[in-house]
Amino acid sequence: MQQAKWHTKLNLSYNLYTDPQADTAELVGLLKSPGRKMQRGVVVVGKDGKVVGGGAYGPAPSLEAALKFVGSA
Repeated sequence: MQQAKWHTKLNLSYNLYTDPQADTAELVGLLKSPGRKMQRGVVVVGKDGKVVGGGAYGPAPSLEAALKFVGSA
């Protein structure tokens, strides 16, 4: 719900996805050990389905990181 509000507020031209089972987070190295706690992060996937970039980011830098990677996609 909060993610949808953020998407609308910023009028983003790209989709946002969540990862409730942590499958993607595991593939891109965003899981902390032990206990598989997920780190906040950004993963940008290009139109061709390939990962363009991303990483672990705190709340404030995550928007800047997302915009940087989207601009390069």
